[in-house]
Order: sequence, then C-alpha cells, then structure tokens
Amino acid sequence: MTTVAWSYPQLAIMLDRFAADRGDLQARIDIRKRDLSHPGRYLDLAKLCEEHGRTDEAIKWVEDGLFIFEDNRDDRLVHYAADLFMRHGRADDRSALLWRAFARGPSIDLHKKLVHNLKGTSRVQVTDRAIQSIKTRKPDAGRPRFQNDDDLVVSILSSERRLEEAWLSRPRLMHRVLSGGTRTGE
Repeated sequence: MTTVAWSYPQLAIMLDRFAADRGDLQARIDIRKRDLSHPGRYLDLAKLCEEHGRTDEAIKWVEDGLFIFEDNRDDRLVHYAADLFMRHGRADDRSALLWRAFARGPSIDLHKKLVHNLKGTSRVQVTDRAIQSIKTRKPDAGRPRFQNDDDLVVSILSSERRLEEAWLSRPRLMHRVLSGGTRTGE
C-alpha cells in the first residue's frame, strides 16, 4: 500500500472544497486562518468574507494583514483594502492607507487610486502632493534599481495630461536638447 504525503496547501485546498460543498463558510474561514504567513493569505480571507456578506470580518482581516505586513511591498492587499474601504463608506481610511503606501513606495498605480474620482483643483492638489512626496523622499538601498523617481514624476504628470510640466521636470534632458545633444545617448 502506498502512502500519500500531502502538503498543507494541497490539504487546505481539498478541505476547502469539502467545506464549500457543504456550504460551511466558517470552516472555510478556519482553514484559511491556519496559514497567515503572507499578505495574500489575508487578502484571500478578506475576499471570502466579503463575498459572503461578512463585511466587518473582511475589514478586520485586511486591517490585520496591513498591520502585520506593513513593510511588505506587495500592494495587492493595499489596493483591495482601499477599494473595500471606499465601498463601505470609509473614504478617510482609504485616503490615509493610500498615502502611507505611496510614501513607502510611490507608483503610478497608487497615484491613480489617490486621484480616482477627483476632479479639478482637488485632483491637482493630490497630484502635486504626490510629486512633492517623490521629490523629497530619502534614498533607499532597498528600492528596486529599475525605479527612477524622475521617470515616475514624468509618468504621473503625463497621466494627468500636464505634458509641459512633465517635459520641464527633466532638467538633464532639457539641458541636452537645448545644448544640441541628442536623446539617443540617454
């Protein structure tokens, strides 16, 4: 007779299927609670709770995950939490969460979430604050090498159709163009 050694993730998937077939939501939650070793696990748990109308629990799980994995650079939980907060009338919590995430690791996606549904002066103010945050942040040895703050500022300004500002925000490039240099050596 052959014995099969199941890994926990395989076993959890099987048990979840059995619990889903029985309609036992609490069992499905309990299975997921056994392994909260990654922000994605909190995300799964929160989504499951929200899908079944347990919004307060979903919010609790995203808040716990955000607290425990505060320094994690995986923004999926942050994005989901921001959307969850917005859907349930917690716009101030959403804004605070997005600004903390942006300060830690600015990105075009986080900027888009920050300006979502804003118009006019409010949108300009949020964009200006985001750009100021990028320009004043300290160098970080842990930052990915491909992330260039100047390029991010240009991307944000371009996404806001502030093209002249985007162009002028690159003084090194402007100097090359004005002095007759080509752009090919960049």
